[in-house]
Amino acid sequence: MARMITTAEDLPPVYPPSFFQRIYAYHGAKPQAAWSQAHDVGTGTGIVSAGLAGKFDRVVMSDPNDGYAALGYKIMVDELGIPAAKLAFLQEGAEKSSDRHRRCRGRVSPPAQSRRGTVVIAYYSRPRIVGNAAAQQVWRGIFGAYAEKIGALGALYDRGLRIVNSGLENVELPGAKWRAVKRVYINTGGSVEPFALDDRTAESKVGEGEEKILEEADED
Repeated sequence: MARMITTAEDLPPVYPPSFFQRIYAYHGAKPQAAWSQAHDVGTGTGIVSAGLAGKFDRVVMSDPNDGYAALGYKIMVDELGIPAAKLAFLQEGAEKSSDRHRRCRGRVSPPAQSRRGTVVIAYYSRPRIVGNAAAQQVWRGIFGAYAEKIGALGALYDRGLRIVNSGLENVELPGAKWRAVKRVYINTGGSVEPFALDDRTAESKVGEGEEKILEEADED
């Protein structure tokens, strides 16, 4: 049965405090770090934006679904009590973002004022069940069937699956434009396999100067 989200109480606690702490620690270490604005691309109902609003002066929430804008406003302002003046709602996809952020397939372009800004791309995949190989195999089968159906829709979907299966390692961050790149892997057992929905693969484009951080036993 589908679950409808209509109030703040319906929102799942997807991102724990440690998620934001990692972001703030990285961003705050920059000499010219600014806390004037954050942009939550693909905001949905504003789960991440609600957390960002407590740290940044202004939060831009963008999503291609116009229904999320109205629902996000209701949850953020009417229920959580976040001042409306701190928020901006945009109905648009990430690839058409008008708020100084640009992205394209397979490559990420830096935002304006990149020396003061930070780009965070978060992705989580199928559940990883430690100590229960049978249950893990069941999950793998479910997501494998889903990926097969999605991949059959065309080349764009096939490419998308390959990118996520790589744990986003197929997303290039050119060294000439990006500095201090960190790729953080949490509870993955040191592998990108937990990200994979099926057996499709993609070339790793992790740069030589990028830092890979493996964090295990994170209970959050």
